Amino acid sequence: MHLLDWVMVSAYFVLMVVIGLWSHRRVPAFRRSGSRAALISWAGGLIAYAIAYYGYNATLAVTVSTPILVSLALFVGLGYLMPERKAATDEIIDTIDRDDDVLPRKSQDGTTVPA
Repeated sequence: MHLLDWVMVSAYFVLMVVIGLWSHRRVPAFRRSGSRAALISWAGGLIAYAIAYYGYNATLAVTVSTPILVSLALFVGLGYLMPERKAATDEIIDTIDRDDDVLPRKSQDGTTVPA
């Protein structure tokens, strides 16, 4: 493998992580999918990349877009077929999304020691 191949594989992995982190909170269809769907979609995208690059010797556009589309289809499809959404997970995500200024402040009535 050439250096560019390793860069493409690494960029693909980083892109999938970033898209997953961004969309998990913002796209309701993605909240149904869990870690199982994420790992399967990542592996499916990697296999699709290998098939497109080495099996068919496809163009650059096909080599780049095929793993992303395969990963997206697997992630959303597994979310609908085997949802992993739980109330506790939704509560944690909603707590993280909330702004800290909205939470009530505890009173500072002598509980801290001055420095």
